[in-house]
Amino acid sequence: GVRILNQKSKLFPEQNSIFEFGFTFDKQKTTSPINFKTDISFFSHNYTNKIKRILLAGTPSSYPVNAGNISIYGYDMKLLFYPKWDWIHFETMLSKYTSSDYSFFPSHPPIVLNQHAYIKTRYFNVLIKMRAESEKYISIRDLSLLDQDLDDVKLQQANYLDIMLYKNLNYKIFNFSISLKAENLQSKKLFIDGVNLFNNRYSANVHLTIM
Repeated sequence: GVRILNQKSKLFPEQNSIFEFGFTFDKQKTTSPINFKTDISFFSHNYTNKIKRILLAGTPSSYPVNAGNISIYGYDMKLLFYPKWDWIHFETMLSKYTSSDYSFFPSHPPIVLNQHAYIKTRYFNVLIKMRAESEKYISIRDLSLLDQDLDDVKLQQANYLDIMLYKNLNYKIFNFSISLKAENLQSKKLFIDGVNLFNNRYSANVHLTIM
């Protein structure tokens, strides 16, 4: 780990006042089994002493700082669609926000579109997650130049693909689950100072639960 040895820098608590409202629309057609559900919410956030994380150049490490006061507003939309086949359904999520300085929110681009497909088979289930992100900014500081101003790096639009195979088995008091996951299978990689911010990840997980 990396620790910033600057005792003069004090981190103040972040304060956030939130205003949100939304509605849900759920429609079940009587002539066919097609079903869909829509959730839409609008929000406005006002931050005091906004905390953001600064990436250390050449490393995957970061540290928090108070960036100042900022406001954002936008909306989130979610659509669940169930076609006439019971072995598949889809989920689409769109998030959009507007701010005077996007560098205050490096972990969340102004526009994010997620598309999930859930597939059921006889032997296992499949989850396919596709994500598209707009441009965003990441603040970076060089360890050898701690007195230098932060450098805001602009990351271009990027797409991501995650695939997970999973299966749950129940027998009396035992629950057994297994999953195989491949993440960040995008063709375009995002590098900063030679560090891949979203490298490919592969994992296998096994869980046994006794009820």
